[in-house]
Amino acid sequence: MVGFLILAFVGQWFIGGPEQLGLSRQSLAEERWFTLASHAGVHAGFLHLWMNCGAVLSMTIPARMILGA
Repeated sequence: MVGFLILAFVGQWFIGGPEQLGLSRQSLAEERWFTLASHAGVHAGFLHLWMNCGAVLSMTIPARMILGA
C-alpha cells in the first residue's frame, strides 16, 4: 500500500499535478467526474505523503490481526 501511495505521488506530476485529480467545482463543471474518486489519492506535498504512509503502516498489524492474516 505504501508503494501505491508513492507511485501515485510521483505519477500525479506526470499528468499535470494534483490539481488535475482534485475535486473542485471547476473539475465537475469541466465534466471530469473521475475526480469524485481520485481526490482521495491526491498528495499536496511530501509531508502529506509522509503522513499517509505513516498512517498506513501504523494500521498494518491491527488490520492483519482482525483479518486473521
